[in-house]
Amino acid sequence: TAKKVGGHGGMDYIMDYRLIYCLRNGLPLDMDVYDLAEWL
Repeated sequence: TAKKVGGHGGMDYIMDYRLIYCLRNGLPLDMDVYDLAEWL
């Protein structure tokens, strides 16, 4: 489980949910390609 291996307190789920929500509803994404490159 996430508690055993560290996890991020559920933030991964929230960010994924927001991404899918924006894509489904035609909203602009919270992150652009430059932000994404910094995260990788």
